[in-house]
Amino acid sequence: MSRLDVVMLLKEALRRQQFDHDNFQLVRSEVASYLTSRYSQKSAVSQEANQFREVRHEKLKQKLTEKKQLATSLVNNQRTRPKTLLHMLANYRAQGSNPEEVKFPLLRQFPQKTEVKKLPKSSSEPSIPTPKNADDTGEEKLLTALSSSQLLRKTIRAPWHTFRSPSETPVVTSDNMNPTTEMKKIEKNKANLRTVADRSTKLSALGEATLRAVRERKEKKELALAVAKMEARQAKIAELKARAEAALNKAKEVLSGLA
Repeated sequence: MSRLDVVMLLKEALRRQQFDHDNFQLVRSEVASYLTSRYSQKSAVSQEANQFREVRHEKLKQKLTEKKQLATSLVNNQRTRPKTLLHMLANYRAQGSNPEEVKFPLLRQFPQKTEVKKLPKSSSEPSIPTPKNADDTGEEKLLTALSSSQLLRKTIRAPWHTFRSPSETPVVTSDNMNPTTEMKKIEKNKANLRTVADRSTKLSALGEATLRAVRERKEKKELALAVAKMEARQAKIAELKARAEAALNKAKEVLSGLA
């Protein structure tokens, strides 16, 4: 006897209001077996889901530990890596090797003794007085060369009007010295500034008005959406109430038939 037959018998008994003890026991046993099978299926599915979650959690934990190990190794490498030439020299000295034997390009740029060619003295270049007690070493020559190059830069960076030709020199006229023209220019600048200020105030007012309109439109939309959601919720509540009342009436009918 299948479950469909049991359901059909139950419907027929309810229709005829005939529900004897044997049919009730049969229906009860079938319903109990059906409920136990459903519960066992649900428990099996939940066990499988829990196992899947545990496996995924373990995989994520393993990935996180790998990332942490990689980050710590990168940080340690950055800490131990020498950052400047002084750090490199300190590391080489700590290892016991001579830094002069290591071919560094920066060490070769500054040897102990350097021969600096003296620049030819011109009439425009000022002479640099050398101290009497100065030793004739490479360091002193390098310092003198650097100071001479700085003086040359100072002479090159002269004001721009010293290099202009006589035709480019500004001519002073009576218009330039007239105070009325200067006052007119000042008034014109003031008028321009006023127009710019008025335009900026107008633009700011327009921007504020547009922002206000956009904000009001947004608030109206949000209010309409909230009202629609509330109405939909009330309709759903009414529908659920109607369903509950129908189910309650049906249960009352079944109980009255059983009695």
